Amino acid sequence: MKTALVMVIMILPVGSLAEGLLYREVNLLAGYRHEEKVISTFNERMKNSIGMEYFHPFANDYGDFLTGDLQLRLSYDSTTERQDAWALEVHSAWLEYRPGLGKAFTVGHFTPPFGLETALDTHSTLHQTLASHAIGFKKDWGLAYRSFVGRYNWQTAVQLGSGMGLEHRHGSYLLSTRISTTVADAGRYGLSLMTGNTLTTEQFRTLPAPEWGVKSVEKKGIALDWEQTLGITILRGELHMGRRESATTAGVMTEWLTAIPDFQEITLKIQGFYWTDDWQKKAGRTLTLFPVAEYRLSNTTTIRLGYAHEFSSTAQEKDRLLLLQLYYYGQ
Repeated sequence: MKTALVMVIMILPVGSLAEGLLYREVNLLAGYRHEEKVISTFNERMKNSIGMEYFHPFANDYGDFLTGDLQLRLSYDSTTERQDAWALEVHSAWLEYRPGLGKAFTVGHFTPPFGLETALDTHSTLHQTLASHAIGFKKDWGLAYRSFVGRYNWQTAVQLGSGMGLEHRHGSYLLSTRISTTVADAGRYGLSLMTGNTLTTEQFRTLPAPEWGVKSVEKKGIALDWEQTLGITILRGELHMGRRESATTAGVMTEWLTAIPDFQEITLKIQGFYWTDDWQKKAGRTLTLFPVAEYRLSNTTTIRLGYAHEFSSTAQEKDRLLLLQLYYYGQ
């Protein structure tokens, strides 16, 4: 399986794909964690990997009417047994049909319209949104529709509730919707709702198929998100309140990032992250302060150095994590 996937990723640029845009990706991680010492994975979802993304627009006399995107990673998880370490991760796999101005139908594997993840691309970044905590994953299989409601953007989706793996069992489903302002006056704001029964798994992969939990988990949520640009500085964040079975979940994420005026290749970012799995019992609480320095070596290659200081109600000691990432994305 590993050899076949590598051949697909490396040979894919030739032949009939030449009319679209194809990018290769390399993601290398190394770090040191207070509890685990040397590590090469982060948040169980970001691993050492190679990948590709193929983007193809289809046009007629009136312009682009159909767009396809396929984004794959061949990842290696050093925390599992060697025979299970390699996996294929399908991140984006969708077709979008646009019948008219501002209207679009999407089918495939895409981001649920809920929270800040809808407006950001955190595929390669160390900083993440609340999506993986609130929903359990960042992308899911299903159908979506987007349009305008007056001066606002509106998106809604019906999905399987399985995340990266393609599965429907235990009555799983996910319904989500988001209404947001357009990017005006350098600011954007959104309000989201979601409900569903989502599947759980310890393996964030598509192939081999992950091992599913014995039942689906009922989830509901409401989220507010915002982003504001002030010169070379961006402020963004989101606030979540919801239910996971009978427990109340809550979370807040804020992020500040700025470029250095005389060194535009360097970006400094600081994220504050809070999440609790049970607000009433004050259980499963995590508070993280996470500064990251990003240096752009070229248009295709970026180095990131981050330090996460985590305070958790379930751990006796504060967890500390130092991460170094080399990320390449180019044709």
